[in-house]
Amino acid sequence: MSQIPITKEYATAVGKWCENVENRSLLHEKFAFPKMWGEDVKENSASYWSIMRIATNGSALLNNAKKDFDRRANGKNVQRQKAENMLLAAQVCGKLANTKTGSNLEPLRPIHSERFIALLRQTYSENRLRVLNGRLEGRLAINLAEGLIQNAGITLDRIFGLPFIPGSAVKGVARSAALAEVKQNPQLFETFARVFGTAENDYQRNGELADFSCPDGLSKNIKGAITFIQATPVNDAKIVVDITTVHYRDYYRTGKPADEKNESPNPNHFPAVERGAEFAFPILLNSMSDDVKLLEAAERWLNIAMEQNGFGAKTAAGYGWFTDLTVEKRQQEKAEKQQQEAIEAQQRAEEEAKQREAERVANLSPEEKIDELKARFAELDDQPFSEKIKNIESLPEEEQRALIRLFSDEKKEKLRTWRRRKPEIVKPIETTAQKLGETLP
Repeated sequence: MSQIPITKEYATAVGKWCENVENRSLLHEKFAFPKMWGEDVKENSASYWSIMRIATNGSALLNNAKKDFDRRANGKNVQRQKAENMLLAAQVCGKLANTKTGSNLEPLRPIHSERFIALLRQTYSENRLRVLNGRLEGRLAINLAEGLIQNAGITLDRIFGLPFIPGSAVKGVARSAALAEVKQNPQLFETFARVFGTAENDYQRNGELADFSCPDGLSKNIKGAITFIQATPVNDAKIVVDITTVHYRDYYRTGKPADEKNESPNPNHFPAVERGAEFAFPILLNSMSDDVKLLEAAERWLNIAMEQNGFGAKTAAGYGWFTDLTVEKRQQEKAEKQQQEAIEAQQRAEEEAKQREAERVANLSPEEKIDELKARFAELDDQPFSEKIKNIESLPEEEQRALIRLFSDEKKEKLRTWRRRKPEIVKPIETTAQKLGETLP
């Protein structure tokens, strides 16, 4: 059986079928399964299998594909060559199903994103940093090569295999949303130019800003004051295998109505992020400006981009749209902060109370300390009081005197009962009383 085309040294390290590779990014970009394998066999499902391996439930999908090939190969009236090819394909699917993609990294992925955001917050003040949070309401298709589903890709973090939206893509969609608003309200153009930056060719005849004049005091070539950082998921962002099916390939190519009759469904698979993933969108006021209003404007335009424009491919089909959870997230963070502050305040109050109590006790006379201990021991239930008495000989002197004096007052009747029924408990009491010069009834 053929294998993924890699050298013997690589095969030793990663496995003949790359089953030991845990990093999605490495597997997807460097170890794609070829369509041609064996001598005379071409398997068009190869790219589909490669995508399956990086999906969250990839092993299950590949095992299902293996079962399907086995079932079809053993069906009735199946040509021998086709049956052999399907059995070979079933073996390949079984081998690929052993891939350990993310087996150990999966729990670390959201933690990595949260830590990244936490480091940003520690480094930059609120006047420099904003973090918007969005929940994906449709699947997200990112990095589809030039819109060709056949060359489908996905943007994955090189270390943890996290799907992410590149900062350039975030900026592009936010800029598009901002420009649409600026065309309706030209007074916002200077803010737009400062936030995103402009180039001289933007103002040329065919440029996007041909209808605008460069604001006074600004250069046509200006860097944007806002840095758009990649958006990363902060929860369990699942990668799934999606599909789009072309029905009228000839018609799409020629535009001739006659070709529309030649319907031949052609399914194409591509990886996507499943809906429900929550992404953090950090934006930063960089060294180009100290004007926090630019950060606020960028935040508002990014909100519009998330909820009205969408990210990635196929947005017209419902992909890439987000619900802005920023207000909800900030309220949650505020509540958590207040709760933590309340816990810390309570802990400080308890520590202060303990310190005051320790100082008060330190200032008591020996007899006053014994009286307090006596009152505290009198409140004990039978079981803890009995345990205390069993260890009377090892207790500090003040506690010993307090316990013995109790038997002259509140616990007099208990001492009489113990003398009749448990003399072994009374003996250490009497020995301790004699040593201290205390009298028992």
